[in-house]
Amino acid sequence: MTLRTQKSIRWPHKVVELPNEPCYMILTTTTVFIEGDERSRNNPGHGYPAHSEEYWRIECFDNEDDWVAEIKRREASRNKEPYKAIKAIPAIITTTISVDTKVEP
Repeated sequence: MTLRTQKSIRWPHKVVELPNEPCYMILTTTTVFIEGDERSRNNPGHGYPAHSEEYWRIECFDNEDDWVAEIKRREASRNKEPYKAIKAIPAIITTTISVDTKVEP
């Protein structure tokens, strides 16, 4: 059963947008700042304090040539952002369900 039949999405945000076939990826992280609530600002130790959270960003490529070109572009850039280039091979997961109607004495 294939969950997706369309061409893979370059910047997937949902699991169903990830390719079901082997592909090339570039992984980076991004940081999101979350402001604290007013209670934590007025009464330290209470409420929800300000904090930052890191999230993965995934860039997918259908072919190796485009992936290599992006890696070369990143390496030539003056503003080098840390990244990890990987080849992803999705696992094929199968599930078996059995029903036993035998009654034990």
